[in-house]
Amino acid sequence: MHSITQTSRSATGLFTAALVVIGVLVTACGPTPPADPPEPSAQAEPAQTAPAPQPEPEPQDVLARAACRHWRNITSDLTAGLYTDAELREKVKEVYGDAQYADDPAIVAHAEGLLRSVTLQDVDEFGEQWTAFSTACMEGGHLAA
Repeated sequence: MHSITQTSRSATGLFTAALVVIGVLVTACGPTPPADPPEPSAQAEPAQTAPAPQPEPEPQDVLARAACRHWRNITSDLTAGLYTDAELREKVKEVYGDAQYADDPAIVAHAEGLLRSVTLQDVDEFGEQWTAFSTACMEGGHLAA
């Protein structure tokens, strides 16, 4: 059987060990000593002036940008032959989902044309709408970084 003093000593030992660990952690995580102060320069630096206010940037057509970026990714995969007709239709539906509420009317119109042509499996119209949508994305600046 353990006596109270043995239990007390082992508990005290654990407590002391815990305090040592905490002390090491506090010391390691504590503030770093200050770096040497920079040497004063011979000349005083001129006061910094605030930059002139910039005009507000043009609001971005977020939906058109999303649709165009999605279309660019789909186009890469499509030219690599990665989609079946059914998969392509689903991807075009995703682009249309982004584009249908865009502010750019050309994006909306050509997204509708893409969806219509792929649904009807009209290869000629799909080619025309592919080119028209891609052109609208570039001319609208929706593929810019």
